[in-house]
Amino acid sequence: MALNEISIPNNKIINSRESMLYIDNGVIYKIFKDSVDINQRIEAIKVFLDSEIDGCPQIYDFLYKNSMIIGYSMKYYSNAIAFSQNMKFNFIKEKCGELIDIYLNMKNNYNLCYSDFHNGNVCINNSSILLFDIDSCAIRKSENKTITDKYLCDYVLSMMYRVIFFDNEIYFLPEEREKIRKVLYEYNNGQKIETIENLKTFVHTATKHDIKKVLKRVPYNIKK
Repeated sequence: MALNEISIPNNKIINSRESMLYIDNGVIYKIFKDSVDINQRIEAIKVFLDSEIDGCPQIYDFLYKNSMIIGYSMKYYSNAIAFSQNMKFNFIKEKCGELIDIYLNMKNNYNLCYSDFHNGNVCINNSSILLFDIDSCAIRKSENKTITDKYLCDYVLSMMYRVIFFDNEIYFLPEEREKIRKVLYEYNNGQKIETIENLKTFVHTATKHDIKKVLKRVPYNIKK
């Protein structure tokens, strides 16, 4: 789909902090606001234009105005729902494992680091994980562990904990998350849960009993 000068639809507008989304005929047109560092976004979007990456939406083309890139177009997934809408333990375990695999594929095979993990961006489409706001990805600059590993760990662990109390949103303060990691030393034989490898082990082997044991030893805040 080649788009030079964008003609913006007039209906179905979604106004977010960083962009305006216009939905029309199965296509989302995402227009960035002036406050966004568009150059970094362009770098990431180019990767998705060149490759269809598992767990990521299909990107069609850049959007232009006065010969300047102002956004991009992508497929509209009408059946996508928030990950948190199905808070059954085995489902959360399975999909957290799938999310880790998607993240590792993006990082190791495409040098992309995704960090914007929240239930507005991590969705389920036809029973599979689908990540949105992929333009926020950073290009990986080195082979070393990245800060985004920690963001993934925090999100996955929070989902594993929340499934035990599915009718509340459990919010962990930074110091509470650190206590959780320290408590999990016992579960992982002294290895930190914040490594991706140990996170995968935890997701695949943890039981409700294991998680409840952790929660009993860590203070947490519940938001109604």
